[in-house]
Amino acid sequence: MAFGGLFFLLNVALPYVIVYQIASLLHLLTEHTWCMRQQGESVRDSHIKNCLGRFCGSACPPACSLRYGAQWLSWCIAYLFFHLPCRMLIVQGSLVCHDWHHRFGSVHQWYDYAQLREQQVVKLMAEGRNDYVDIWGLNYALHYVFIRLSAMDEVKTENLRYRLS
Repeated sequence: MAFGGLFFLLNVALPYVIVYQIASLLHLLTEHTWCMRQQGESVRDSHIKNCLGRFCGSACPPACSLRYGAQWLSWCIAYLFFHLPCRMLIVQGSLVCHDWHHRFGSVHQWYDYAQLREQQVVKLMAEGRNDYVDIWGLNYALHYVFIRLSAMDEVKTENLRYRLS
């Protein structure tokens, strides 16, 4: 091998092991709030209650003018170096609307997931019973999950049965 260990470290170990594992862990941590299912609660109801819509981005500055130039620059840097990598590495494809999947898992129109989710949100809002949780920015999703986990009651591990669902 022409480059040796440094080549392997920089081109294989770092991206395929370290970066991939970090991205995978962040995806897993923010996919659900991972709260224990309550007694008598169905798996589906628990998933619906504990799933998030994770969107990558942040609010734009108030106006497009020179006065807000520094805010626009900061916004662009955040998008290029934080939100875009999060979207590409952590919440790829339809995973931003993973919560919709738990509600309508049998729908085969996965290619329209964003529009179908938004239609469902609008419908529920009109009925006054919207229970979707939308979080913008992976950092906020991670914070939300940890806050929810911190608020959980203590879990007694004796007599805890393992279950796949």
